[in-house]
Amino acid sequence: MKKRGAIVKMDALMSLIEDARRKLNDSAKSKSLTDPEIVNMSQCLDRLLNEYYLMKELGSLAS
Repeated sequence: MKKRGAIVKMDALMSLIEDARRKLNDSAKSKSLTDPEIVNMSQCLDRLLNEYYLMKELGSLAS
């Protein structure tokens, strides 16, 4: 049952990643890539991706 909860959390995290990526791409079309808002959005996406890959790695170690 523990593994199922991790899968649900990873699915939710993937949804957040997709939303963050979409918002970043849309915003980057009209702003400079060095705009503080774009940089902040990119950093948030990086954190989400790092969390996803950490969860994935920990899951593969537990298997």
